[in-house]
Amino acid sequence: IGYVREPGSLYGSALQQWSRLSTDLKRFDPFSWRYALRRRLETWASVFGESLIVRPFERSQLVNGCVVRDFQTQVEAALSTSTIWQSLPVLPEVNRSATSEELVAMQRIMAESPQFATSVAQDAARALTRLWDNLSTQVSRSSGSSIRVRPEVLAAVRDRHADDLAWLADQYGLQFSGVATTSFRQAADQQTEFSHASSPARITDLIEPPEDQLLLSRLQDYLLHEAPRHD
Repeated sequence: IGYVREPGSLYGSALQQWSRLSTDLKRFDPFSWRYALRRRLETWASVFGESLIVRPFERSQLVNGCVVRDFQTQVEAALSTSTIWQSLPVLPEVNRSATSEELVAMQRIMAESPQFATSVAQDAARALTRLWDNLSTQVSRSSGSSIRVRPEVLAAVRDRHADDLAWLADQYGLQFSGVATTSFRQAADQQTEFSHASSPARITDLIEPPEDQLLLSRLQDYLLHEAPRHD
């Protein structure tokens, strides 16, 4: 069973995960970022043939809105049984999405702290991970604003993947909800400085600005106090 994501959704998720620990966002230039969904599915199909089941990783199209339950249902259907999962406990939701306030605050402390300049180093990565974990405890589930990729960024990402999405619909009958067709020219008209190789992207070029400025200020103060210092 191969699950595929809508490119704009995957872009936002990957950006969120990467930007927690690194300020180097050049790989997320929406005019070059690529999700090789067709190549991956064709590779799987070359091995599994007609046994390959392709499903959209989209909550509104998953059984009970859960990829685990969807997977169970697909397996039960393929095996013509409904008993193999009955003894498994229901898992609680454990994956909390970050807020835009957290990402912006973390990006600023990394940019302003020299010791994080090479965030790929193991020591720096461990320190950043601890810092991020501590930062997350400062945000309740009811505070902060959701991370929303800027419309012009989504337009560019989706335009680059238009052929792959058309192939996906023709080959497997899969379409993603809420994805309007936007021309590359419209997206290009709205491009900002992140599209230039000489100007590396900032997180605020790629996502909508945080809405809760008080929370953002509090998180920045917290990080300034908690970030390790090297004299």
